[in-house]
Amino acid sequence: MRHTDGDHFQVFAINCAHLGCPVRWFPQSGLFMCPCHGGAYYSDGARASGPPERGLFEYPFKVFDGNLHIQAGEMPTPGLSARVYDEKPCVKRPPCA
Repeated sequence: MRHTDGDHFQVFAINCAHLGCPVRWFPQSGLFMCPCHGGAYYSDGARASGPPERGLFEYPFKVFDGNLHIQAGEMPTPGLSARVYDEKPCVKRPPCA
């Protein structure tokens, strides 16, 4: 998870966008690194290098009563629609469960 400003966050899936191996954060280099095939991602989740064709997947979230709620439970994939939550009702960027 990355706090960007106020109630705005980026909540990254731990899985590499290439084949789903778990990435780790390396503060020395300021990169998320995938041990399987050498994928690398910047702190904002954008692709830095390696075989992934895109940045890290992000989970939708909302801040409710001062708590961060994350909609997780499914492994994100390139075909999954990106869903984003607003602080009140769910704002749709295709369907929002």
